[in-house]
Amino acid sequence: MARLLQAMVLSWALAIGAAQAQNATQYSSRGLSINDPAAFTQSVALSMSRDRMEPIRRTMQEMLGVGQLSADLEVNITHMERYLGDQAGTEVVKLEDVSLAGALRRIYYMNSYPNSFLFTRWDFTRGADGWVLTGITFGSSWNSVNANPVTPGWTVTRD
Repeated sequence: MARLLQAMVLSWALAIGAAQAQNATQYSSRGLSINDPAAFTQSVALSMSRDRMEPIRRTMQEMLGVGQLSADLEVNITHMERYLGDQAGTEVVKLEDVSLAGALRRIYYMNSYPNSFLFTRWDFTRGADGWVLTGITFGSSWNSVNANPVTPGWTVTRD
């Protein structure tokens, strides 16, 4: 019964997250195995200060198992690169690390640049062999990546 309830909550959380990401650029796939989601996202966020959207591009290529991203994804990444400009980032902040029953995990980051912000949400699912990166959402505002305040059942980890 507990497993059934956990599966129902997981399905509900995924449906809500997908439905509320209307203003963001969100991509999901079959996944990319990640040993330590916190260390992985911190590393990518720090490299985004220097390389802007290139780390997201590389991660999506790995996650999707392709050498060339689809045209619509390239357009969205290029649009964000132009929005961010050519200057290096000035600050990287881990906003939240939330999980649901040890089965789902979302990590939110904000990268600031001289004239803009980049918010990212990293979605992970617990697989048989550990965590799997299943989705990346990015946008220019917190509202574009944050579907809801923490809902019942989710636990928050703050540094």
